[in-house]
Amino acid sequence: MDRKAENNDKMIQTARHIVKEAKTAREIRSGLSVLIPSVCGVTNKEVADVLSISVTAVTRMQKEIRSQVSSKQKNKDTCGVGQKKRFLKKKS
Repeated sequence: MDRKAENNDKMIQTARHIVKEAKTAREIRSGLSVLIPSVCGVTNKEVADVLSISVTAVTRMQKEIRSQVSSKQKNKDTCGVGQKKRFLKKKS
């Protein structure tokens, strides 16, 4: 049974940025591994066929983008008490 990719808006936005700024074919494929299923509604197997790579490579590329998105989110969410106090003092 072929599996559909599960991508959220942040992943799609990140993938578009990767494709736009890509300098290598791998970077383009990585971004397209997220964009193709989200736009066309196809399975990872079909994405693999289009990109001429394995299904494992497709899922690995999607996982890398998912990790980038989650690490960016963690960086935004983790602000220590001292950082918050300094920020609030600057605003006053």
